[in-house]
Amino acid sequence: MGGHIGVDSVPSQGSTFWFEIACPVGDVARTVGVRVAPIIDVGPLSILLAEDNVVNQKVAVGLLSRWGHDVTIAADGRLAVEAARARRFDVVLMDMQMPGMDGLEATRAIRRLGGEAGRVPIVAMTANAMPGDDERCFAAGMDGYVRKPIVPRELDAALARHARRSADGALAHPAPAPKGLFDRTFPDTLVKEIGVDTLADLIRMYVVDTAERVERVCIACARGDADAGRLAAHDVKSTSATFGLNALARHAEAIEHALRDGNAAEADSLAVTLRGRTAEALKAIGGYAAGL
Repeated sequence: MGGHIGVDSVPSQGSTFWFEIACPVGDVARTVGVRVAPIIDVGPLSILLAEDNVVNQKVAVGLLSRWGHDVTIAADGRLAVEAARARRFDVVLMDMQMPGMDGLEATRAIRRLGGEAGRVPIVAMTANAMPGDDERCFAAGMDGYVRKPIVPRELDAALARHARRSADGALAHPAPAPKGLFDRTFPDTLVKEIGVDTLADLIRMYVVDTAERVERVCIACARGDADAGRLAAHDVKSTSATFGLNALARHAEAIEHALRDGNAAEADSLAVTLRGRTAEALKAIGGYAAGL
């Protein structure tokens, strides 16, 4: 029927099973006996995307542009603040972890601008699911929270909710990555949203970008450079999860956490096997791309 089906699950909280099909609301209700909420048409939005990772930028812009939105990219927190000061945006999508000024600091700086610029709705985007993230987001002045890898319907719902300056939406808690080497769910969703050619280009970019970032992680761990290693591992985790490469995403996340917690020995041990895990992941995504 040309639709989508899936499940969102949070441990100890419950699961939501969902599906989407394109047909009149009344017909859906009569056919399957469910109450269907109409989609809110918020119209074309002016969106500021604060994201330093090029692959994540292109995935987000591909989705947002397809939905008719106008997107301005800021590659770090400082540039995001400057952009918010220079022009009006309907909503800001703010990556939590960026080099230099991170998402929380950038949000606080935007709020200090005052006036209309300081009141722009800000939605956090993060690949982390750390205790207290929601409190830190609210304390910094953010309005909402969506997970990475991007789930199109969740992002669209967040835009509809927060671009209207509504404060009634609770923060979403990212679900942990599913087990297994490769989950086709995310790339299959992306190919429907942005098309085969664009996805193929993104995968090629991801392969080159990931190989470079993995080398940075390994070199940083060998040199004891925790900050550089943690940032590179975070990017590997984020983009790998976007393409459903769960084993690599979890491996990079383990390195990120070890470096954040000051456990250099554990990070170095994990880095030793990172190249092999990366080779497996790139082979999997390469086979997927070849079949597009």
